[in-house]
Amino acid sequence: MRWIHIREADINQRYRQVFEELGVEIVRAYFTQDIGVPVYEDDKGRLTVGNLREFMKPWLREQYDIQERRESWNLAMEVSITLFVALELGLSFYSLWHGCR
Repeated sequence: MRWIHIREADINQRYRQVFEELGVEIVRAYFTQDIGVPVYEDDKGRLTVGNLREFMKPWLREQYDIQERRESWNLAMEVSITLFVALELGLSFYSLWHGCR
């Protein structure tokens, strides 16, 4: 479970922008392709899997860390809400039981 720290990818801002435009699923799909497969093309040039593969892995790790942190905090919130509801229910039954005597 990852609560606070995220391993941030130390990559070029241009590559980060390209990856964020494409999204996690598409970057992950390109990661397994051959080296010559074009990924992105703009006025600055053409980027292939071979150019980007070394930057894809740390960016994907960062994205998965973010998702894992989100899931960890969601689980903690669900557990705490469940505990508070159970406590409230227990206190309500206790007061009902002692109020009926």
